[in-house]
Amino acid sequence: MLGTTIFIALIIISIIGVSIWIMKGNRRWNDAETVDCPVCGNQFKLIGGSFKCTQCRKKIVKTSEGQIKAV
Repeated sequence: MLGTTIFIALIIISIIGVSIWIMKGNRRWNDAETVDCPVCGNQFKLIGGSFKCTQCRKKIVKTSEGQIKAV
């Protein structure tokens, strides 16, 4: 009986943990800035200040001055 209770509690805690993880990911996605790739013109979301273009595979970064550059 105690084992079943602990198992159910672990499942509930896991569900809560996964829900929080998904909400954090959604927040990062919603806060991301949509930019155009300076190399190929492809439009995508810039998550966390840098991202690899899905079309030309160049790394795109946002500098401290706010400019978008391909590295």
